Amino acid sequence: MTHVWITTSIDGNTRTQRRVACLRQDRGLAVTYSGYERELMRYTLTHLATGKSICAAMPEAQALAALAAVAPLADWEADEPRITWAELAACGLVKP
Repeated sequence: MTHVWITTSIDGNTRTQRRVACLRQDRGLAVTYSGYERELMRYTLTHLATGKSICAAMPEAQALAALAAVAPLADWEADEPRITWAELAACGLVKP
């Protein structure tokens, strides 16, 4: 299993990051371990350029499906990828 850096806080121009387990990476996004919820492991999609999560935590299979759906929609390797709320909602990552 590989690891990536996620952002845990931002203070001015300083980012605090920690290393977490990563199930899969694709086009600047990663499925990262988020913790447990009701005894189930949860995962989130992390934007690797910033280390920020782009969605709420979800089960592994849902996170992997979300990665496959959202990865081709934007240039996730950019610091500020351009994607609409509607596109994220269509992938099930946010509520419309």
